[in-house]
Amino acid sequence: MISSMKMTRRFFTPTIILIIIHGVIEQANAQNPEFEEIALDHGIYINYQYTMSGQGVSFFDFNEDGWDDLTLCQTNGPVILYQNLGGYFEPLYYFYAGQHSLSSGWGDLDNDGKNDLVITTFDDGIHIYKNLDNQNFSDISQLSIITPQSNQMYSGIAFSDINRDGLLDIAVANYSDQSKNQYLVNLGDLHFESLNGDAGFLNVQKHAFQPAFIDLNHDLWPDLYMINDFYEGNPFYLNTGIKTISIKIGWATSYH
Repeated sequence: MISSMKMTRRFFTPTIILIIIHGVIEQANAQNPEFEEIALDHGIYINYQYTMSGQGVSFFDFNEDGWDDLTLCQTNGPVILYQNLGGYFEPLYYFYAGQHSLSSGWGDLDNDGKNDLVITTFDDGIHIYKNLDNQNFSDISQLSIITPQSNQMYSGIAFSDINRDGLLDIAVANYSDQSKNQYLVNLGDLHFESLNGDAGFLNVQKHAFQPAFIDLNHDLWPDLYMINDFYEGNPFYLNTGIKTISIKIGWATSYH
């Protein structure tokens, strides 16, 4: 009887230890996931020659087929829209917006049920592409009264109906420290009015990276948070009503 119990212990104890070790390993793997480079295997190839400022990437299901598509900006080349075909990507469209595109963002700007594309650049202003049929696009930047400006380093984009008129407006960060951020109010029919400083967020002498909208005080008006580079502080702008927002609070940040 005693011998049988000892044999039973010898049989089960290592198994319990192995289960415990396996559990610890699984927990460690969960806390420290590993990633594998699979871009080439899934049809994505792009060669970034200049990465100091970083080129933008957007993940967005532009044609609403249930698969997130990729829009990749680059230097010395077009912005590439990769369509997600069930996990494999194929280039669908090339957007020629200057020589140094920085950021891209999607939104239905004319309420026609199709998502349009906005691209910011270092050397050729802000571009808006109307989605014609989820296969073809038209650059309507000039028709939208958005004039390219030289020596303007437009960076991040954010969309929100900032004046609550049912149309998506656009906030664009300007990394050039002597220039203004852009607030483009949507007038309808893909026409925009650039309010610039009239909206209250000049942000002059600051290197702006990325705007983000949030209803800070829960009054149903979208407020704006601007992310700046270096030791320049990240300001909140409180939306006070039609076409006007005013600075509310600034948080200091550091850069090393």
